[in-house]
Amino acid sequence: GRGRLPSNAADFPLNFTLKKLFCASNPDMYLPLAHTCFFSLSLPKYSSLEVCRKKLLYAIHNANLIDADYLLREDQDRWTGLP
Repeated sequence: GRGRLPSNAADFPLNFTLKKLFCASNPDMYLPLAHTCFFSLSLPKYSSLEVCRKKLLYAIHNANLIDADYLLREDQDRWTGLP
């Protein structure tokens, strides 16, 4: 992953990619999924642009785990491996 984006477009090693995120149920219940190493973002098919905007902003401000550094097992109710 990267700690920050390159300062200009010419320094990006890859083109940015936007992909569809497949969801098992209501897409509005899912957050976007970023792949920082590959400069890609997977988005559910949200019901509106406003829902998409709110989910993106929430993820930007609140999601601080990157690339599955920590795992949540099915039989646990908290993250493992956190400092």
